[in-house]
Amino acid sequence: MLNSGIFTPLALVAGLLASVAAPATVMAQQAYAYQNPFDDGDDLTMNGLWACDSTPSIAANNAPGASGGNSLNWNNGTNFTGGTLTGTARTSTINLTGATSASMSFYCWYNTEAGGTYDQKWVRIFNANSQVQVYQVQVYSGAAAPGNCSGLSAWHQHTWTTSTFPPAALGIPIQVEFFFNAVDGAGNDGQGWFVDDLVIISADATPPLPIDDLAASVPTLAGCKLDWSAPFDDDTSGTAASYDLRYATVPINAGNFASATAINGEPLPGPEDTPHTVTLAGLSAGTTYYFAIKSTDFAGNVSAISNVATITTLAPPSTGGGSVTGPAAKEDRYANCAAGTTAGPIGLMALAVLIGFAAAFRSTFRK
Repeated sequence: MLNSGIFTPLALVAGLLASVAAPATVMAQQAYAYQNPFDDGDDLTMNGLWACDSTPSIAANNAPGASGGNSLNWNNGTNFTGGTLTGTARTSTINLTGATSASMSFYCWYNTEAGGTYDQKWVRIFNANSQVQVYQVQVYSGAAAPGNCSGLSAWHQHTWTTSTFPPAALGIPIQVEFFFNAVDGAGNDGQGWFVDDLVIISADATPPLPIDDLAASVPTLAGCKLDWSAPFDDDTSGTAASYDLRYATVPINAGNFASATAINGEPLPGPEDTPHTVTLAGLSAGTTYYFAIKSTDFAGNVSAISNVATITTLAPPSTGGGSVTGPAAKEDRYANCAAGTTAGPIGLMALAVLIGFAAAFRSTFRK
């Protein structure tokens, strides 16, 4: 079993008597506010020639670090042609409420008219609640960063750092939109605009999801086994930082969790759904115990309480019972010492006299 821990009675004395589990190290930590490899269009609202697919093939998206495969693209399956063409592809709501900083990036490939006059490519951000546009930038070769594109038919990445991410898009729910505008009706014969791997990262203000599969099993006279799965956390590390596992002899809830007894030495959290197991020892026999757990991420965000697991340790074997009998008879060390004599000291004395007479008679007879 992955990430298992076994608590010996000595360790349990130190661990179970501790009142507070070791806290996670709190640090400025980043979390994924949004990730989309554009494998499909389920999270997008699209019109015009926007689609999520892999046609036409554009070197299988070989940009270093890109996901490859499908992409969000403006084309009609081969090349897009002339006419006044416009269209948008907009994400679902991205929650930046409470965020004071963020960064954004995506990969870009294009084969359109060059420059910023025709076949315009825009990135726009909207307030998801009011639908008011709060930011836009045109991306093309020669534009100022972060809108500057590499040359035609070459994958490259656009990046908004925490210092260049638009302040008007912070602290609100947003939607990101890719807008293509051919501008004129002149003939075009290009493969279009391709976008992949949109990522927005902000300060981590979201705790891990609560654990919902804590289970107690294999009761013994003095312990049991506890199992659970690692929770999801949006931290860029992909894992929570620590667990806080507690027990009590009364039902545990959010209100009394902190007063339950903490168990130190829990395993470090693994990636989401990693199985964890601990084996407890040193509990009292014949006692019902309740267990609950929380997790903390690297930014110090603490999850809600888990489901509560319960188990009763085995009762000790009974020392009484059976039929009532009288006291055992004392051993008679003199019984059956000689056949035909009365057992006891007097019988032995009589036997000694007879043996003496027999010896004297034998001696006289021999003379």
